[in-house]
Amino acid sequence: MSVAAAGAWEEDKWHWNMEKIIRNEGEENNHLAEQLLELLNEIEPEENDGAFTVNSCYKAFAKKETSHWITTNMKESLASLWKVRAPTNILLFGWRLILNRLPTEDKLTARGIEIEETKKGCELCRTSTETRYHLFFECSFSHRIWDAVFNWMDSPHWITEKDFEDYPNSFKKVGRKETREMMYMIWLAVVRTLWHTRNAAIFEEEVVNFEDCLSSIKLVSWKWINSGRISISNCCSYYEWYIAPLLTFL
Repeated sequence: MSVAAAGAWEEDKWHWNMEKIIRNEGEENNHLAEQLLELLNEIEPEENDGAFTVNSCYKAFAKKETSHWITTNMKESLASLWKVRAPTNILLFGWRLILNRLPTEDKLTARGIEIEETKKGCELCRTSTETRYHLFFECSFSHRIWDAVFNWMDSPHWITEKDFEDYPNSFKKVGRKETREMMYMIWLAVVRTLWHTRNAAIFEEEVVNFEDCLSSIKLVSWKWINSGRISISNCCSYYEWYIAPLLTFL
């Protein structure tokens, strides 16, 4: 669907049509539609030709995300995020994660959405209620993944494991731009793969497997690096990346 077909001009103001954008029914989809409409309200195409740009969308979002609850740390992370040349859907995922807008159990419960008793709790460790912080950083399974990724990277001594787990603005400690972007790519690969592993366990009843999760992180991060989106692409084979990723940037 084109942007021009997703709404209409009424009295010199653009109105988005959620029924055209969100076609599936259901309480969760309705809530997502409300969130999307809230974000889109300040964004409108050019009146003469219906043109729409990602830049106008980003500027509106950046302006909107200045509310009092967003910390300086989060703002710096968001600013760094949009500079990473990862796939757009991955950047949007990172944006939602940093702003705590992923549909974790605590968020769904707060919206009044009922969760099956057998689906309650963190799917990765089964020991706690699922929140953003628990799922990605506190969960015993996730912590093992972060530890393994940090060791795999053989990261320079000025980047600690805590730096790598926390919001990626910590990567500004890294002087070389290419290495900094590579570390951000790996950070995105970790959080996206943890989320994918969580979803597979919930919706497809797949068994959570540590080695599969770690291998997926290495593979997808290598694919993003070598996707042609950054100037250092095609600089290493998957074998080189799998063994020692930081060495490929020396």
